[in-house]
This record gives sequence, structure tokens and C-alpha cells, in this order.
Amino acid sequence: MSIEDFCVHRVDVALQANLIDATGGVARDPRAVVRSNVACLVQPKAGGLDANQGRAGQTLTHAVHFPAPQGLDRRHALLWGDRVLMVLAEADHNGMGEHVVVRCEEVVT
Repeated sequence: MSIEDFCVHRVDVALQANLIDATGGVARDPRAVVRSNVACLVQPKAGGLDANQGRAGQTLTHAVHFPAPQGLDRRHALLWGDRVLMVLAEADHNGMGEHVVVRCEEVVT
């Protein structure tokens, strides 16, 4: 079986940009969906701290598996139904681009 056989979930990939408001402060732009209906497997995690690559202190709530690199970073969010998963990091563990895991933290909106 290939990884695609296990990709039973669908997410939208959104990008969030910071803008400067009229008073010179940083304002969050609403998330703009850049890709829709992307196949993946969402795996809940126990909510432990994500200590990989110096990111200690952030809560890892989900690992999202993709069959290919997605080019995601901390500016991205995965919209999974009515849930929002903020991207912590993307990792290609086997280095072949055949299975990518994106570590995420769920946020309450």
C-alpha cells in the first residue's frame, strides 16, 4: 500500500500575513486559502511539547502526514473542517520527498 491509500482526510492550506495598521501596529490579515482539498492523514497527538529543532515550549497537538512536500512553514495554517491547525514545522524524515510530516498546534478560534 502507498501513503496515498492512508490519506483519508482533506485540509485547506491557508497563509496568514502580518500587515501594518493605521496606527503602525501589526494587524493580522484574515487567512487566505492558497490550496484546497489537499489529501492527508491527520493524527492527533498527546499535546506534549514540541522540542524538535529548538522549538521547545510549543504544544504539539497533531501530526499531519502528506505524500509529498508541501512547502509549509509557520506562516501557514491547515483548515480541517472547523478546526485550525497552525504549522510548527514540516519534516521529510526519509529525505526522499515521499512522506512528509507536518507538526501542528491546534488553536481555538
